[in-house]
Amino acid sequence: MPDLRFRRRIESLTFVGEVYEPEFRAGGALLLARIDPDVTLAEGDAVAFSLDPAHCHAGLVLIGGGSRGDDSPSRRRPTRARRR
Repeated sequence: MPDLRFRRRIESLTFVGEVYEPEFRAGGALLLARIDPDVTLAEGDAVAFSLDPAHCHAGLVLIGGGSRGDDSPSRRRPTRARRR
């Protein structure tokens, strides 16, 4: 099992209803967490945390897209390789 303990700085911190969502960078990836609103944190604070693989979710964020501004993969046409 990999060691999933980190020490990072909070890049952004957003309140979303019932929780705060801090963002961290780890290994080039952007991590998003959810924390109790009673915890006092601010952007730029250094924090130590660990991840339980059973509670991790991975997602794909598409950036850019077609000329219509639609990033949805289901609405894009497949690209075909052209023969020379």
